[in-house]
Amino acid sequence: MHLLQLMTSWAVVCDVWYLEPQNLKPGETPIEFAERVRDIISVRAGLKKVPWDGYLKYSRPSPKHREMKQQSFAESVLRRLEEK
Repeated sequence: MHLLQLMTSWAVVCDVWYLEPQNLKPGETPIEFAERVRDIISVRAGLKKVPWDGYLKYSRPSPKHREMKQQSFAESVLRRLEEK
């Protein structure tokens, strides 16, 4: 739905925040560093912190999950088209 809204709008309005550069602290692992930076970004942007590691792109979702998402998207597009 968000992608459809982006593609059909005249302009995209967004907020941009500049954060202080972050460096590894002594004894901090790269994973801890990434989690700390993720926390800083989520707090500043007002987003919910989720434990997503980026590996979703390496595995395919189940056909049932994909079909449910496609059905949900189709219904939202139809609702939006009916509103116009």
